[in-house]
Amino acid sequence: MVKSFVRSFGCIQWILLIPLLISFPVLAGHDETLRFHIPAADYPPYVIIEGDNISGLMVEPLQQAAERLGIELVLIPLPTMRAEVMLQQHEIDVRFKSPDWVADPENYLWSDTILIAEDILIFPRNAGLRLEKVEDLIGMEVLVGLGYHYPTLQGLFEQEQITRVDFAFTRDILPALLKEDAEVQRVAVLNADVARWLINEDPRLADTFEFSDWVVESSPLKYQFVRTDRMAELVPKLNVELKKVLADQR
Repeated sequence: MVKSFVRSFGCIQWILLIPLLISFPVLAGHDETLRFHIPAADYPPYVIIEGDNISGLMVEPLQQAAERLGIELVLIPLPTMRAEVMLQQHEIDVRFKSPDWVADPENYLWSDTILIAEDILIFPRNAGLRLEKVEDLIGMEVLVGLGYHYPTLQGLFEQEQITRVDFAFTRDILPALLKEDAEVQRVAVLNADVARWLINEDPRLADTFEFSDWVVESSPLKYQFVRTDRMAELVPKLNVELKKVLADQR
């Protein structure tokens, strides 16, 4: 697995390529291609971008399944909101998402579950905290990713019993937990896989944090497809191959 985050320049290069990536499969061989949205910036370990190499837990299974069916998977890096519109307009074919995060999941076709995304509480090891239920957070600051929604915590946010602190970049959350100038106790809510990846990649974060046993939110990650006749025929075949791919990885 790639060992570092892509730099901003790499992201800009991919964004500049978007018009070419989008137009190519429309002009030729569209029936033998699958246009797959990935985040414009990497989202390890689900999407890892380094130069021209793109890998990750939610990229490789679909790549391998498509290859087994003789389908070219065209990776299209896009901002999330832009991808939402393009999927609705059938300008891309598939992205990865949880049905739990989509307002109208019945309007799309879905793969079987690829993995379970678990959001957990993380805090400095020297904090000596025991967090087993939502009420244990009262009076704290909770560091989260910008735009993420946590129904379990929403009531306390609305009642201002806990304070939400948003971060545009997930990788900035764990270092912020270690700052000693905070006036109140701080904890973070992070995807467990993402947190482990970040900690493994940065020696300064090793042996520094505790993960709570309490899972704040848990959602299945799947591939979300446009609802078309072509996809209705293709998705069951992809599910068969995805099952084989995942079995081979165990």
